[in-house]
Amino acid sequence: MMRRLCIALMLVAGAAWGQDATYDVAGYRYFVWTNVVSTNWTPPFDIEAEVLVVAGGGGGGSAYNLTPRFAGGGGAGGAILTNITLNVSSNYAITVGAGGTGAPDAWEQGADGGPSSFAGVAATGGGGGGSTSSRDGRDGGSGGGAAYHGGVSSTGSGGTGIAGEGYDGASSTSSYSGGGGGAGAAAIEDAGGTGIEFGGVTYATGGDGTRSTVTANGANGAPGTGDGGGGSATGGTAGSGGSGIVIVRVEFPEDMAQRPFSPELAQTRQAFTTFSWNPPLDETVVPTNYTVHLGTVATNLTPAAS
Repeated sequence: MMRRLCIALMLVAGAAWGQDATYDVAGYRYFVWTNVVSTNWTPPFDIEAEVLVVAGGGGGGSAYNLTPRFAGGGGAGGAILTNITLNVSSNYAITVGAGGTGAPDAWEQGADGGPSSFAGVAATGGGGGGSTSSRDGRDGGSGGGAAYHGGVSSTGSGGTGIAGEGYDGASSTSSYSGGGGGAGAAAIEDAGGTGIEFGGVTYATGGDGTRSTVTANGANGAPGTGDGGGGSATGGTAGSGGSGIVIVRVEFPEDMAQRPFSPELAQTRQAFTTFSWNPPLDETVVPTNYTVHLGTVATNLTPAAS
């Protein structure tokens, strides 16, 4: 007799254990929080996990509507990747930081991003970018880039990043404003610093500065990335930083298919979706490609015994 296989399928909308998303990719299970929130979480089983904590990115700076005026990019949110032993009997505190807003005018720097944390591992928000009348980039997880004021030929200094979380923003010159630092490298001239890769996705990239001599808006950091917002030029709108993210990644055990899942799973609300799924090949499973429909309630698959 073939043992019954019961796989609990969990997608992006509200997962059973309180995270925003749960998914399985290339031998790993990912538990993901992207909504800006402070909450608590109990893991479904004891796990040795890799944890990525990314804070919100800093907002970009703003420039006067005159040329040449260049504003600095926001620094990326601090990013910390570490290994943690998690216990099913423990309740872990989680915070996801908001992205900093772009500077509303040339007298203010971009706002710093909000901090993110998981189980006491805390990442610092990215520093805001400099604006043309407040030219230095702000310090943060990664430092904000500096602005240039052509009317008084005045430059600024990039903000300082925190060791182990991110890197410095770039200073400005008469040719460009500085990019914000990234979690993977410092900014170089007006280019934001590179981020870090985790699970095939890059997080915490610094916001770009600019060298445009015409009106230009700064780009917004995407939600759930911790990217810094871009600085504006000559009266453009400053970009806001992307919100942070917390990811818990665990190796997908060979016996996962036979493990019991939380009984609350059947009550989990899901976004409707349809996809194909092929069970793992082993001696207990007939290789079959299933079409799965998830409606308002999570669905379990049980292949017929033979």
